[in-house]
Amino acid sequence: MSTLFSLGCVVLLYFTVRKAGGDTRQAFVAASLMALAPVQLVLSQQARPYTLIQFIALVAAAVLLSIQQKNWSWPKLSILTLAIIALALTHYFSIGLIAAFIAYSILRLRGKNRIASVSAILIAVTIAAAAWGPNFLAYNQNNPLADYGRIFNRTLAHITLSVPQRLIMESNYDQFLSADDGPWTLVISLAILTFLIPVVRLRSQPHLLFWWLWVAGEVGLIFMIDVVRHSTLLTITRYVTLAAPAVYALLAVPLPGRIGKLSPWIILFGALVFAVDYLMLGPPNSPDVRSVANLVRRQVSPRDVVIITGNYYYTSTSQESSLTYFLISHYGGPWKCPVVFATAPLSRQTQRQLQRYNRIWVIGIYPGSDTQRILPGWQVHDIHGPGDSNLLWYVTPPTTEHS
Repeated sequence: MSTLFSLGCVVLLYFTVRKAGGDTRQAFVAASLMALAPVQLVLSQQARPYTLIQFIALVAAAVLLSIQQKNWSWPKLSILTLAIIALALTHYFSIGLIAAFIAYSILRLRGKNRIASVSAILIAVTIAAAAWGPNFLAYNQNNPLADYGRIFNRTLAHITLSVPQRLIMESNYDQFLSADDGPWTLVISLAILTFLIPVVRLRSQPHLLFWWLWVAGEVGLIFMIDVVRHSTLLTITRYVTLAAPAVYALLAVPLPGRIGKLSPWIILFGALVFAVDYLMLGPPNSPDVRSVANLVRRQVSPRDVVIITGNYYYTSTSQESSLTYFLISHYGGPWKCPVVFATAPLSRQTQRQLQRYNRIWVIGIYPGSDTQRILPGWQVHDIHGPGDSNLLWYVTPPTTEHS
């Protein structure tokens, strides 16, 4: 699904740039940037909602621009309302983009078109807030954002300015898409082209306002959250990917002069170079992961169950067991047996359920300590794997329970 929505975004961005007032070359460069940017290649391969939300945003943008140019109609308002609801329910960071759509409607639309568009957006926000508001408040009370995503020795200004560079040319590939340390010359150049130049050129190219408000609303929202809550969510590149379509549209606009007309093509060439670098790098390639994948494929039958302890990558985060599963699946193919992610001792009920299977296998680093941590009292048998890592072992319950 992520791949399909990503491909759909490429097509939608081309037509939306044309509808917003751009020419064929600008639309082509913007769509090409969306197709080639390493961050888009990564997200199109993940089961996350980021390509989905980009697709929904472009649908809403196309409808809003159509209302501006050809007046409102009930079908258009219905699509716009549904798209805004879908945006809000897909990720709450979309509120920055929704605010940008409202601002654009107030500034550029006239008469009944302005009233109809703003009303449709506000109705959609109200419906989404009523449906998800209580869950949103409860989630944020239990999951404080302070310090989340922090990268030390990086100022918030640098992180903010590096957003366009990260969305176009991620110079330090990171599978978690955290802010990389791009060269200052590249960071500042792309930041000026994205944040400053469009404001200067609004009088001669008023259609740039639409894309600039999009970027300002989305990046500005996360910036304000970071300032208020002392967090650095802007370091997580995937959180700002909703601003990516607008960034690509702005960077596709040529600068004045003969040399300036080459600027979009230079940026596109740079994105192509980094895309090729990403494709050559490929998925995580680790002999350890390959080894475990081969062990699972040879030893585990469909009637068995596999427990992943969660500390295979020497960390204590709750997501590490799922990451291990993802990487091993990449090299070992689809799993033919049930999988349990265990980051804490398993309940007695779960332990009884495990005994229904033919064999119970565990993946981790330390057979003895890992087993006792998640299955107290269980016994370790048949350890597979070289050295003290890449291990898969077979366990049995305590003698009294086993009998």
